[in-house]
Amino acid sequence: MRKLPVRSLAIVSFSLWLAAIACADSRLNDRGPGGTAARVPDFSDLIDAEKSARLESGWSLNCPDADPVGELIGSLDNEHDHWIANYCKVPAPPLPQDLLVLYEQQGAKLVPLLTIESPEIGRLSLSDRLVDMEGNGTKDLVLTNWKGCNGVSCFRLQMYKVADHEVSEIPITLPVTGLGSGTSVVPVEFEDVDLDGIQEVIATDFQWELHGFCHACSPYASYVLAWDGSRYTNASREPRFRDYFEGEIGKHDLAGTSTDDELRMGNAIAVVLLYGHSGRASDGWTLLAEATQRLSSRCWIDALPLIEADLELSVPKDGREPTVGSRGSSAPWLTCSPG
Repeated sequence: MRKLPVRSLAIVSFSLWLAAIACADSRLNDRGPGGTAARVPDFSDLIDAEKSARLESGWSLNCPDADPVGELIGSLDNEHDHWIANYCKVPAPPLPQDLLVLYEQQGAKLVPLLTIESPEIGRLSLSDRLVDMEGNGTKDLVLTNWKGCNGVSCFRLQMYKVADHEVSEIPITLPVTGLGSGTSVVPVEFEDVDLDGIQEVIATDFQWELHGFCHACSPYASYVLAWDGSRYTNASREPRFRDYFEGEIGKHDLAGTSTDDELRMGNAIAVVLLYGHSGRASDGWTLLAEATQRLSSRCWIDALPLIEADLELSVPKDGREPTVGSRGSSAPWLTCSPG
């Protein structure tokens, strides 16, 4: 082996020494008093300092009667540390008041990238964790926004991604419903329905909520929204999701009891909606005809033509998807319920 001259060895050693000095100096931030180098604070130190500062302003992570998940720590871009804090106001105001902040460590600073204050909509839940929604190897922030009321429409899934020190909401295009405003769909949860490593968003159709039915008897039905490379869109009619809809249809008992016509009609409408969402309107209408043969109440039997007319706005018999909402009837069958 050829030996390097002594002069060359000295140059190499000096270069390695300089590189070591530069590496050590990169871990230091601004100079402190007397020119000494100050250590870059640990991520946990920055978090503790921010918690203390927020608490002095009346914001706490320990919220009574709230979701126990008050904070999450992880990386949303595989490059930086992120901390998501879900604060509540203390003492508690008459209505729940939340403040959600997504922080990123940038050197010696904890920089807020996203701030959501929600005094008008109630609680923001972090229970859905950090999830790789699109299967691209990076995590997304998925939270549930609760408006402080009861019912399906009171909850909404919100999803955010981080890239290049910026936060953007993952876009969702919701399907149009035929009855009512046409906008009665809300994303409520996520699931890898077809087990391909990419999460689907499950959205609930609540267009029939309280439309002539009690709250517990109101018909609801799901949509499956799939990632198309740029946003989540309605993919309920794709064959890969057929088993999901079969499972949802199977949850509804169309036989019921001989006297509970309201429950029977609610289940039947939900099943027709599920068939319609999955592109099988004719099957749904056939099932409805069979189910309504079991009605025993004259009130519900007389209301059936109006119910079917409203349902056709939601599930056109020719198999088309609704493109615009329509008001429908005044749901006079509300008087059919004993309560």
